[in-house]
Amino acid sequence: MKGFTAKKIAVLAVMTALLVCGKLALNFIPNVEVITLFCALFGYVFGLWALLPVAVFCLLSGAYWGYNIWVVTYLIYFSAVVTVFWLLSKKSIDKPYVTSPIVALLTFGFGILDAFMVTILSGFDNFLYRFGFYYGNGIVFVIIHVMSNAVIVALIFSPLSKLLQKLKLEMEI
Repeated sequence: MKGFTAKKIAVLAVMTALLVCGKLALNFIPNVEVITLFCALFGYVFGLWALLPVAVFCLLSGAYWGYNIWVVTYLIYFSAVVTVFWLLSKKSIDKPYVTSPIVALLTFGFGILDAFMVTILSGFDNFLYRFGFYYGNGIVFVIIHVMSNAVIVALIFSPLSKLLQKLKLEMEI
């Protein structure tokens, strides 16, 4: 995807729409989401171009839900997912026994990053205690998040990446 053409801009807009709609569609289920899957797919198939829809998604999420530290956390996490899967695409690695643990590790990292960002905003007094308390309070949600992302990626990442690659070739993007 070199340079901006109308076709590429349209694809980037659809990617952004999928991220936004994916967030809203599963919003009623705590910590079950398809954004990580989409970011992994977009990074794998479209490379670092996928960072643009991620940035727009984060800005739109902030506009909808309110700007807070989680917007920065989202930007860091989803950009990391895109970048890691772009690197995996360089080696054509899309097997579930590789992608699923990688997503689980990234998602686990998101929980730590979130706890760190929230804790650091309130200062450095008793930082480790407050970090541990915040993280410990949300451990059930972290477990659900890690497991759901790992299962979703294990089941559908590979077939969807092949489909997206085929569409990319057919559209000559």
